[in-house]
Amino acid sequence: DVFGIEAFLPGSQIDVKPIRDYDVFVGKTMEFKVVKINQEFKNVVVSHKALIEAELEQQKKEIIGKLEKVQVLEIDKENRRLSLGHKQLEENPWDVFETVFTVGSIHEGTIIELLDKGAVVSLPYGVEGFATPKHLVKEDGSQAQLDEKLQFKVIEFNKEAKRIILSHSRVFEDAAKAEEKAERKAAKKSSKKEEAPMIQNQAASTTLGDIDALAALKEQLEGKK
Repeated sequence: DVFGIEAFLPGSQIDVKPIRDYDVFVGKTMEFKVVKINQEFKNVVVSHKALIEAELEQQKKEIIGKLEKVQVLEIDKENRRLSLGHKQLEENPWDVFETVFTVGSIHEGTIIELLDKGAVVSLPYGVEGFATPKHLVKEDGSQAQLDEKLQFKVIEFNKEAKRIILSHSRVFEDAAKAEEKAERKAAKKSSKKEEAPMIQNQAASTTLGDIDALAALKEQLEGKK
């Protein structure tokens, strides 16, 4: 149903991946592109697959813009991945990735595969990273799930091995540590301000005591004379 008009969605136009169970899409609200209108038979054909293909094409353009000398050789629509090649053998796209995915930088990523040792995370520009289970723990203590989109911090970048190690947990853990450090610094600064008048009073008291002692000594010496 599109604005009160019944439209036809062919099974092949739902996704770029083969669909095994069409029932999961029943009642689901999705975006579609109108690909055909037959006014004579009052027939409208729509496609969701066309939108996915358009998104992949946009990703291709973004990568080409970012990596001017890296050529997109193949688009894997089924797995939504791009294959990159070099126009010149000496060019390495990971030289550019190294400036984007710097250690400590935070990027939005989607978990695309869960393994025993961790999860594969899809990052911008068609790059994939890896996060171990302990780095997939969310702030509420639960574990990140498949297809979940989260913020990830780069904790290791290895250009030679073409490996990016990520952590979702470090995003909020490091933020909490930074906040705690700032609070301690502020408390220490406040404590120093309170100690200053006390030190000044002690110094004043010491000076007055020394003057009284000298006066008494002077009187003793004069009495002996």
